[in-house]
This record gives sequence, C-alpha cells and structure tokens, in this order.
Amino acid sequence: MLMAVITTLTTLASMLLFLASFLMSGAFAGRVPGGSNAAGLVVPLFGSILAAVLLLTASAMTLGAHRLDWVAARPGAWVMGLALGVGIAAVALLLAWMEQLGRWVAPVGFLAGGVAPLLAGSLLLLSLWAPERLGSDNWPKAAGALLLLSSALGAMTAMALLTDWWGLQKDNAARVAATELQEANERARRQDLTPLEQLREDYASYSADTPLWVFVAGLPDTDDPAERAFVIDRALKVPNFSQQLERTITDGHPRYRHGAIELILHVNAERLDPAWAPMLARAIDVSAREMAANEAWLTPDPMSNPNPTRHVAAMIAAADRFVPSTQLSEALVKLRRALATLPGDPEF
Repeated sequence: MLMAVITTLTTLASMLLFLASFLMSGAFAGRVPGGSNAAGLVVPLFGSILAAVLLLTASAMTLGAHRLDWVAARPGAWVMGLALGVGIAAVALLLAWMEQLGRWVAPVGFLAGGVAPLLAGSLLLLSLWAPERLGSDNWPKAAGALLLLSSALGAMTAMALLTDWWGLQKDNAARVAATELQEANERARRQDLTPLEQLREDYASYSADTPLWVFVAGLPDTDDPAERAFVIDRALKVPNFSQQLERTITDGHPRYRHGAIELILHVNAERLDPAWAPMLARAIDVSAREMAANEAWLTPDPMSNPNPTRHVAAMIAAADRFVPSTQLSEALVKLRRALATLPGDPEF
C-alpha cells in the first residue's frame, strides 16, 4: 500500500510538472521570451526534464508492482520504452518551441507535450488503483497507440533539433573561418605598409579629442625622423595642447613623461614655445625625485620606462633648446645629483 501511495505521488508530481511546462509555453504557441527574460526558460526546461525522470521512475515502480501486466506478457520493454519516448518527446517539443523551429511545433506539442504525458500518467494511476478497467477494454490499446505516435513525433522533433543545431554549427564555423581569413588578410596588408603608413591609418580612426598621451607614448620607441615628425605634427593638434602638455610631461608614468619631452626635443624650432620651459623643469624635478626613491630607475622597463638612458639624455637635450633659466638650471642640478646616487650612473 505504501509503495502504491509513493508511486501515485510520483506520477502526480510528473503530471503537474508536465502541465506547468505546457502552460508556461502557452501550449507551445506562446511568444518565446527574449533578452534578460530568456533566463526564465530554465524553469519549464528543467521542470520538463524532472517530469520525464519522474514519469520513468513511476513507470518502473508500477511495473515492479505487477500492475502493468495487462499491457503484454512481458510489459517491461514496452512500458519503459513508451515512458522514455513520452518524456523525450515533451522535452524535445519544449526545446523546439524555444528555438522557434516553426509553426508545426504548436500542434505537435499539444499532442506530444500536453496530451501524451497526462495520458501516460493517467494510465499509470488507473493501473495502480483500477487495473480491472484496463484489461478488458479496447481504449487502453488506442491510448498506447497514441503514446507510440507521440514518441515517434518526439524522435522526429529531436532529429529536427539536431539538424538545426548542426546547421548552426556549420554557419558558425563558416563565419569564424571567414573572420579569420579576413583578419589574416588584414594582417598581411598591414605588414606590407611602412610604419608611417600604419600610423596614418591608425590616426585616421582617432577622434578629434584624442588626448596627447596617446600620441607621445610611442615617441620613446621612434627613431625614424619622418615617423616622428608625423606623430609630433598630429600631437600638436590636440585640443588645449598647452594644458595637456603640462599634465602629460609631469605625469607619474615615466613613458608618458618621456614622450612629452621627446616632443619638445624634436619639434621644429619655429614651433618651440618658451612657455614649455617651466613645464620641462617640473618634469625633470619629477624624474629626479623618482631616481632618489628608486635605485633601479635606470633599469629598462618595457611598459613603464623602456629606455631610461635615452629619457635622461632627452631631458638634458630638451633643456638646452631653451634660454637658460634659474628653474631649469636648478632642475638639472637635482637631476645630476639624483643620477650620481644610482648604480651604473651614465655619463651625460
């Protein structure tokens, strides 16, 4: 008796879960949620999977109680096969609805995802509590044929899902291959350009308000005069150049500071602004303080300070371009004192 109650509860739970998924999908004809709402689809999906497991469990328990002997002399394969088929069909139809495979999903889903699971559960309940009503009537055989049809439709739906998935995989693979080919062609085209031509392309994509540090950050690595002149010419066109130069040349990042100093060092004489001299003095002060606090300052760092020796030389050479001033002179004295404390102090 206890086993019959447990089997009944399992069957009812399966039927309720199937019914809930059926209703949440709008009988497989409702609108599939999109965007952030699509996360809610896990509820009917996992509900249907759990319902299928419970239906299979209830079928096995009913078989174990010998309440399905009316199906055939050896009902095990038939019953478990149909239970598995009905469960797979219901889950497959729900997935087909989620993937929006076509209008055929609604009528097929009504049978395979709605009627068939409830019919299978009803047959199990009748087998448990009123088996005498099943052995002599013909309608249970018709119900079994309906469940067999539902299983067949579920198998076809599963094949449709696999076909759709395979098509998506092929399309994705083709898109990835096309993207990779396009990127490879672009890399090859870029490799055929000179560094200056590459810069022209890169700068063409920059907005008018691109900050100064973007341009000068590469100057410490640039030795080609034409390339350097192009970078400096574009850098001079940034909005509020003087304010940006002051911020960049005293920046705590040595590469940006070095780049701004390289700009002052290599800009054409007619464009050299005397107002930049105090900025340069403050930049030298910043570097001198860094040296005093970090004895490894002269050790190259590809990201922070790629060429510290060139950085020091640029500071001294840039200062020589301006009319001597007390501020610049004092900054250079501090620089040389700081350099003298570093191991491997280069001669300047």
